[in-house]
Amino acid sequence: MVTFPQLESWIRAGDGISVTAVLLDLGEPARRAMAAQVKGLRLMWNDPELSDGSFQSYDAHTRRMVHIQHREGALRVAGAACLPRAADIVTWLRSDRFWYQPLPETLDDLVEVLRMPGRPSLPAIARGLADRMRPAQADLQWPMIERLLAEAGLPAPATEATLRGWMRRVGADRYRQDLAELLRADPHLESMLPHVFTIPLLGQELDEEWTKALAKLAADGVLDRGALLDGCVLRLHTGDRTGSLRRMVVLHRLLAPSADEFAARRGEYAGMLAGPDSTVAELALRGLRLADDAGLLDLDTVAEASWAVLPRKEKKLVRAQLDWLAAALTRKPDPLLFEALLTGLSHPAADLAERALKLAGKHLPAFGDSGLELLTSASTGLQGDVRRQATALLAAATGCSARPDQPSASPASKPTGPSPSGPSASPTSKLTGPSPAEPLPSTTPTPTTPSPTEPLPSTTPTPTTPSPTEPLSLAALTGPSAALSGGAADQLAGAGATAGFAGLPPTPMAAPMPDPIASIPELAAEAKHYLLQAEDPIRLELILDGLVRFAAADRPALAKALEPLLPQWQSPFANLLRSVVTREAIKWTPAAWERRAGPPFWMTVRRMEELAVQMCTTPPPALLSTPATVDGHVDPARVLRLLSEGWEPQPHDLSQAMLRLPRSIAPEIRTAAAALAFPTHGPTSTTDHAATMDLAATMDLAAAADHAAAADHVATADRGFTGTGSVSNPCLADAAGLTSARIFAEFLESGGLPDPAVVTLDPTRPCHHRRKDNCRCSSRTRRRVVAFDSIKTDLTVQPYLLFQPAEFAADRADAYSWDQMAGWPLMFPSHREIAAAHMQPRLIKATEGKGATSDITVLPTLAACDGPFGAAMALCLAYGLSAGRPEGRLATSDAFVDLAARGILNGTLIGRELAALHKSNVLTLKRMVDSFTQILQAGAAAEVWAVLREYLPTVLSDPKPPIGTPDLLLVAESAAAAANAHDDIPELTAIATRTTRNRVTTESARLHRTLINNRP
Repeated sequence: MVTFPQLESWIRAGDGISVTAVLLDLGEPARRAMAAQVKGLRLMWNDPELSDGSFQSYDAHTRRMVHIQHREGALRVAGAACLPRAADIVTWLRSDRFWYQPLPETLDDLVEVLRMPGRPSLPAIARGLADRMRPAQADLQWPMIERLLAEAGLPAPATEATLRGWMRRVGADRYRQDLAELLRADPHLESMLPHVFTIPLLGQELDEEWTKALAKLAADGVLDRGALLDGCVLRLHTGDRTGSLRRMVVLHRLLAPSADEFAARRGEYAGMLAGPDSTVAELALRGLRLADDAGLLDLDTVAEASWAVLPRKEKKLVRAQLDWLAAALTRKPDPLLFEALLTGLSHPAADLAERALKLAGKHLPAFGDSGLELLTSASTGLQGDVRRQATALLAAATGCSARPDQPSASPASKPTGPSPSGPSASPTSKLTGPSPAEPLPSTTPTPTTPSPTEPLPSTTPTPTTPSPTEPLSLAALTGPSAALSGGAADQLAGAGATAGFAGLPPTPMAAPMPDPIASIPELAAEAKHYLLQAEDPIRLELILDGLVRFAAADRPALAKALEPLLPQWQSPFANLLRSVVTREAIKWTPAAWERRAGPPFWMTVRRMEELAVQMCTTPPPALLSTPATVDGHVDPARVLRLLSEGWEPQPHDLSQAMLRLPRSIAPEIRTAAAALAFPTHGPTSTTDHAATMDLAATMDLAAAADHAAAADHVATADRGFTGTGSVSNPCLADAAGLTSARIFAEFLESGGLPDPAVVTLDPTRPCHHRRKDNCRCSSRTRRRVVAFDSIKTDLTVQPYLLFQPAEFAADRADAYSWDQMAGWPLMFPSHREIAAAHMQPRLIKATEGKGATSDITVLPTLAACDGPFGAAMALCLAYGLSAGRPEGRLATSDAFVDLAARGILNGTLIGRELAALHKSNVLTLKRMVDSFTQILQAGAAAEVWAVLREYLPTVLSDPKPPIGTPDLLLVAESAAAAANAHDDIPELTAIATRTTRNRVTTESARLHRTLINNRP
């Protein structure tokens, strides 16, 4: 009788023949007796029998891989022959201990041992393997499962994993044989192929060869073409990931459905029109248009398609739908189609809304009073130039006259030009009358204005009056002087100039901090989470507060709960936890890349290091800098109460608390702080004043010495600071024996930290290459950064936390963006400009590329800080408006709207920064249009116009306007209309009056007309 060591030797040698023969000779009890030993056998890559000393060569590597496959095959067969239950065998065969597909001879041996007497049911094993196979295991396991299913006489279940396995197995030989012929000979084709269209994500397997092969088989009659088309339409209508849908679109085009086939599936194709994928919607739109041109669709389907397509953002689809509606209305002017057409008036793109309005004006007379009512209702939410054109169209259709209380066009401000065929030519865009026998009623003379597609030459307008029998031109009714009264025009004019725009949302108050951590287990859970994801500053403040409270309440229990969490690595937070457990303070040594972190990062590090030292002796009763609100502000009353208890906080804890004080402090708090600090006399006494002056001089000298010493470290991104030095300014308590209470009182008396005067710079980025042969540093994108002079203060802060020197601006332009900046605004909740100055260089990469990892989503938190709006915040927003990722632009829009709602946003300042960045060629107008559109929808039209009023001259001054200029002009027109702006922009006028026609001149003319029409 064979022993397990003998069996193991054959397995390790890869001798599957001997293993199978021995197991076939053994009885079922003997085989089951070795099950546990077989399960415990592990085959390793570094086993001695795999190394022959020459595995570095290609041939030796190939022999090694083949040997591993034979060893795995022998082990598979041994487990299948020895394990007692079907579930055990299923688990064994799909185990991750097997890395390679089983060889054909291994599959033969598997089938042979599974058919032995006493073995579990082969169908149960085959079905269990098929049901439990995952898509990621299809390449490895499907050949084995397919063979076992065939031996058991079972069909393959229709799962994603089995279908992927089948498709990849069939396509494995397509490089040696035509795929269509492989599919033609495959026995599973009819049973498996229909499910490819019912299960999501399987379209990824249909590459170009698959789609061509399926189309060929359908043309040859091997596959039912109708069923194949139904499956393709089903997947396109149901939806899928973009990659899968693209393959289905290719297959659909190869099948080339006819008009009758499109009409027979009109419901599915109509449903595709509202789907998120534009390629699928375009396919459906073309198919339905083909069916309609053949007279196979009813009007309801055309109207349904219009309601689905006209609100879409893809201009190509909207134009195609408008062309379809124009043809359908020409064939039969049905009210349902006209109502669907008016959906296009609300499109956010003014050029498409104008196109829909022109088409509505062309067919308006055919619908009489009902058409006027529909057009009036649809026009109430329009803005700007499109609204003005709709008003003029309604006025002309109802025969209204110009109101005498409105100024008419003047030669200077409302230029018009000749029509395309000459000054006396009749208009080219015609409106047919209400009926062939009934002319339009007479109207009073109305000055003409060129249409949005015509130039604006500076000529004197020539009033023209259409005769009662002459068709009216929409272009002749769109002049700025078309302010009309009566009927539908009055209803539209009375709807308000800002219809369609919401007001700014109210500014919410800062929420209070979450409840303190209530128990030691909760604290341990929070600390464990922060060790793995140190991103949430609110969580960190709660943890620090909990450590102080529970260290005083039950230090042994706290140490016992934290001890299992201590990691092997070192970090400031890990060392703090270690000091709580071991009462030993360990100095953290940062890596080279960590030394480049900004000063705000090191401010938090110093606070944790201070607390770690205190934990080794006597923990403090509380932390002075624990915020009271989620924006970082401390409660002045709490600070006063803690200081009155007679204990001294650590320098960085005290300084952070001072930086977190609100800008407005109640008078009673100031009085109580002065009484606490100066119990015998006021703070303005002669003695205290002299001492304060001496200390101020001492601190000035100390600050100067720190700045000079820090200037030696010129290699870091934040010049002068490596992160490992000592704190900069000594605390007043150390300098002259003053208490923290006195520091608090004098900080309040001085008005707190002064606001810096921030300026923006455009430094030349340094080149660190020794060889200049292939250096391209001179062609790198220029980056703008900010600078401000040193803020004189007696607080203990990190070097360059309150100082951004201009001479080191070039180094800050290449600041390292590793920093987690989520907590930086919480360090300066009352000084937004200081926080923005530190964050701004690290937000630059968010604009320069789509793959940037800069944490620009912190901008809303930064906007929630207090303080004046300055150049640093303006530059942050300027970079954020052109962020590469949509979530970055959304965060910037939120910050913009928040600042606008607070009434402190300076749009002119942002526009100037955008103009400066535009010259550096770092902005993408398409991204900015997306940001401004979101801001407009939030209701900040006046602020958007203030930005664009300052920025547009720079864009329009380019010899070749950049990509996206027409869309930016459309957004500017919407903002100007909502804000009732009437500024004079010479650069805009110069382009609007050009004789050449393109999108830039067309949209410039539209914005120019809106500005002129808004003038009083």
